[in-house]
Amino acid sequence: MTSRIFFFLFSALAGAGLAVGAMIYMQNNANPASSGKIISDFALLDQYGRFHQLYSYENTTAVVLYVHAASCPIVDKDIPIVKELKDQFGPQGIEFFMINANPEEDRNRLFSLSEELALGIPILRDETQLVIEDLGLLKAGEVVVIDPKTWTSRYRGAVGSGTDAASTDSKENTANLADVLAAVSLGKPISVSNRQAKGCLIDFIDDPTSHHQTISYANEVEPILRDRCIACHREGGIGPWTMDSHATLKAWAPRMRQVIMNKTMPPWHADTAVGQFDYDRSLTTAQQRTLIHWIDQGAPADNEPDPLKELPPEPAQ
Repeated sequence: MTSRIFFFLFSALAGAGLAVGAMIYMQNNANPASSGKIISDFALLDQYGRFHQLYSYENTTAVVLYVHAASCPIVDKDIPIVKELKDQFGPQGIEFFMINANPEEDRNRLFSLSEELALGIPILRDETQLVIEDLGLLKAGEVVVIDPKTWTSRYRGAVGSGTDAASTDSKENTANLADVLAAVSLGKPISVSNRQAKGCLIDFIDDPTSHHQTISYANEVEPILRDRCIACHREGGIGPWTMDSHATLKAWAPRMRQVIMNKTMPPWHADTAVGQFDYDRSLTTAQQRTLIHWIDQGAPADNEPDPLKELPPEPAQ
């Protein structure tokens, strides 16, 4: 009896998680930069190696994400302003983060820069650039203000009024974001929800449109799953569901997306900045991008036999 109760309880929880993942996936399949679209949960490490998950800030007034790049002059000018706004609005329950997606700026560099500037703001390292893609951000110097009640964007754009390197008026540059945060803290509507931001283009790993090219399930996706996932997600394995066919993968695709983006799966949380580890089943940057982009394409199959049905997976070591 106990095992049957556990089975039904687990099935209900898994189904609820799958439904939530499906809702977010379908909402975000439209233009991610559009106002009113739900912002998917994600988790990233900051410059100190601390873990931050977006949806864990559900009880805050707002979450501010500022796109950071160490070599961008717009960012150099904005940082003192953002620090002032954090000091002003942080006590009112507004959380401030910076997010860095430049491939050449690793955590060591961000740590050193943060210490040098006495920044006091977490810099989230988006090494896969999947979060930046999800948010539809293209430039350092852009800011997004997220409403944790709805997980939608309240404001997206510049810190100030048409922020550019030539402007030195601090009041002009703080006017827009400061007004937005003042309205948010008082629960008032925002007069301007989008404003063009001038900044430095992010150095993307590949063409931002390249993930629209069809990814092969048999040649690109299945080898990743066999190498990293199926040893546990198999009949008799410790994974909660079995990766035994494309049809099963497609049904679980929204949930797969959710747990990869919030780093729940693979269940490997050793910090790669510390050293190398045996039996590492974490996903590489390229593997994460392949899986997420394939899921965003609708998890299509190839017109050939399903490779998951052909060879039984090896058990986990």
